[in-house]
Amino acid sequence: MPSFLLFLFILLFSVKSISQHAEGSVIPWYFPGISYKANSKLEWWGQYGLNPEQNMHAAWLQVFIKTGKHLTLNPAYLYLNIDRFNEGHLHDHTLMNSAIIHFSINKLTIDDRNMIWNRFRRKEKDLHFYRNRLRFTRPLQTRFMLIKPYLFDEVSFSFNDGRFTRNRLAAGISCKLNGWFLFDISWLREQDRYNGATNLLFIMAVVQLAKS
Repeated sequence: MPSFLLFLFILLFSVKSISQHAEGSVIPWYFPGISYKANSKLEWWGQYGLNPEQNMHAAWLQVFIKTGKHLTLNPAYLYLNIDRFNEGHLHDHTLMNSAIIHFSINKLTIDDRNMIWNRFRRKEKDLHFYRNRLRFTRPLQTRFMLIKPYLFDEVSFSFNDGRFTRNRLAAGISCKLNGWFLFDISWLREQDRYNGATNLLFIMAVVQLAKS
């Protein structure tokens, strides 16, 4: 318990530090959805995404395939509908195929997600990235809920430009109630070479159809 309290303190301090240095408004993303756990090695997720500030809607489908003790494959598809008023609706199709390496040190879980991100756009140039996310999680099992505060940093390398173009520093907490309802909230501070600094808030609520 003391180590968990220390990790929670670091998490809250990180959120406070990011908030104090944040400039501009916060852009929220809402992701309600459902998941289905077929067995211990296969899980399906489907989510609807809404970003009201930027007039964006999304459909996010992904699969988690556990291939070994320390490796999970995570193929995913993301559809984006963007309303830019003067340009009408833009439709983007995105493939996000990842390999996640994960392991634990005592009670600390570390996962490294390696993603190839291909965004196909109708009216603009297609974008292709390698994204690497290193995340630290400290799970705590209570009587009714599994609580997971976490910290992560994600860098993006643009194949189009041949250089690193984005960094995301984030803090969040995930709560799973009675094995079937997941609530996750995270704050991200994004530094982008072209768009500058952005503050993002992700709020996710997922109902699991097959109880774990």
